[in-house]
Amino acid sequence: MAAARKGMTECTAEINFEYRSKINAGLAASNRCWRAKIRRRSRRRPQAKGCRRGLDEITKPLADLMMDRAMEALLRKRGMIR
Repeated sequence: MAAARKGMTECTAEINFEYRSKINAGLAASNRCWRAKIRRRSRRRPQAKGCRRGLDEITKPLADLMMDRAMEALLRKRGMIR
């Protein structure tokens, strides 16, 4: 969840309002899921993965964008692109 928030902050100019709304909805759903599991004290690994699965699907394009930016920065640092 922290990576999604960081990505939204870093890539705000590159993602549209609709997609930001979709990510925010995914973050909210993931938070609700975690809170419900904590209240029931069921932190078993398979159940915890279920909370993140939907958010992972939603944020895949954001993760790809962040990876592209990181690769571009690395290539610039090494002088391979300008």
